Amino acid sequence: MLTEPELRDFRRMNQQAPMRFRLGGEGAWQPAELADLSASGLAMRVATSLPVGTRLWVEVAPELALVPPLTATVEVMRIERDAAGLLLGCRFLEMN
Repeated sequence: MLTEPELRDFRRMNQQAPMRFRLGGEGAWQPAELADLSASGLAMRVATSLPVGTRLWVEVAPELALVPPLTATVEVMRIERDAAGLLLGCRFLEMN
């Protein structure tokens, strides 16, 4: 069930996994850590802040090669600081 501060269409699943991203689909991949995942987006921990509205290409590769990596284009919707660093909340724009 959705709680008042959690007005979402889909429930978040806490998932910690290594992942990577790159800006605008170009340039070098940068490391990140997946923090949670839902049907509409994900949250990831990163080392450097990115502006809200930035488009990123992301890839989450499972440790077991039973399923292909999740690859998607996302948009940064929010930025938070927590004890572990910067947390970017992103919504899915396109699954690649």
